[in-house]
Amino acid sequence: MDIIWVTAVVYITGGTSNPFIYYFLVLTAIAALTVQPTMAWAISILGTGLYTAILILDSQQHFEHFSSDYRIHLIGMWLNFVVSNLIICFFVIKLMTTLRKQQTELTKAREENLKNEQLIGLATVAASTVHNLATPISTLKILADDMIEQQSIPKQLRDDAQMMQEQIDRCFSTMKNLSSLAQNSEDLHDTPVNDILDFLKEHYSLLLGKFKPEFLDMCTTRKVIYTNDLLQYALINLINNAIESASQSPKVVFQSTDDHLLIRISNRSKLSENQITERWGKPKSSTKEAGLGIGSFLANSTIEKQGGFVKMEVKSVQPNSADNNEKVIIVEVNFPLNH
Repeated sequence: MDIIWVTAVVYITGGTSNPFIYYFLVLTAIAALTVQPTMAWAISILGTGLYTAILILDSQQHFEHFSSDYRIHLIGMWLNFVVSNLIICFFVIKLMTTLRKQQTELTKAREENLKNEQLIGLATVAASTVHNLATPISTLKILADDMIEQQSIPKQLRDDAQMMQEQIDRCFSTMKNLSSLAQNSEDLHDTPVNDILDFLKEHYSLLLGKFKPEFLDMCTTRKVIYTNDLLQYALINLINNAIESASQSPKVVFQSTDDHLLIRISNRSKLSENQITERWGKPKSSTKEAGLGIGSFLANSTIEKQGGFVKMEVKSVQPNSADNNEKVIIVEVNFPLNH
């Protein structure tokens, strides 16, 4: 509308001899600053075309009344306008593109810094928690050992003590693994995908629960990724979240392309879509009876720091299904392969 208005005013008030025709340059500069490059170039070309049209009309109607020097002056004004228009559009667009890119990078860096601060806080709390758990777990282990050694206690109680001892040993093993992971968290190495899949299968084969994940290996050839052991625990967090919200056993599918490993975790859930997607991947207070609500956040951060990314999608069950009030939750982990 500005261009049309300026064109009409210039045309009826002197045409190309009106010096305010250079106001087209102001519109080009504003467009280069505020709109996308394609639109800015379109406005620049439109302004140049309208100026050229006015110049052609003036040459047909009024040039015979002008001296030759004034005609050259008007053509020089047009040529100067065209060059100035191109220079302004090119350099201002390039400058704004660079500034927008820098602003995006600064925003990402700020978000990454906030995420790192949250991770440091969680790591500090985790280290303190592990340290504080060592003493009570050691005490429970001593009590369990004493109960097993006593011959006067009933067999059922002895069996319970034996199970308690096994669970305590597992707690010690987990705490030891946490310490080892903390010391070697920056050590990346080639890890076969089959080893990760075997680790997950072994981990969930030892757990007792309502549902156990179903693993499916669809990798066509042996694949290797460049990562550390934290990735395995990040996947465990994501699978645990799927188990907690599932109405049946979730499925974990390993697929591969030429460049990426795709791990798809899918399950059915009776939760609403808002409950599923609300603050996905952010630290929050958990609604689960036994959970802190930070598993997804830590898993996302771990995978992203190693070059991968996590995507979640919520789909409705087919309308003709008996359980059409359920949702299908699909979490995809995309990780680059090491060739």
